Amino acid sequence: MRLFSRGRACRLLLLLALRRWAPRSLPGPLIVVALGILLAVATGLADRGVALVGTIPPGLPEFAAPDLAMVQVLVPAAMGVALMAFVESISAARAFRRPPSAASPLRSSRLAI
Repeated sequence: MRLFSRGRACRLLLLLALRRWAPRSLPGPLIVVALGILLAVATGLADRGVALVGTIPPGLPEFAAPDLAMVQVLVPAAMGVALMAFVESISAARAFRRPPSAASPLRSSRLAI
């Protein structure tokens, strides 16, 4: 357990160090993940009983028709996401709207006609 905690602490320190001293164009999280993968392969963690992701099948998954029984499960969640997106959009529109005193160029051109 201590080794796992030390590994997490080292990754966090490396990530913070890269964020502070490395150029902004350098992707710090990607570097930390790549170093973790290399370290897992180099030290043989899978042989020591550490669970790794394993093999990932190549190519695209096979095409299959959706399971219609899942509609009852997914529709309430989808409606909740749609409602939250609508509320967020309306609140952003209200936050960035122009004050009523600022005349819209479109409105000015309509008044001129």
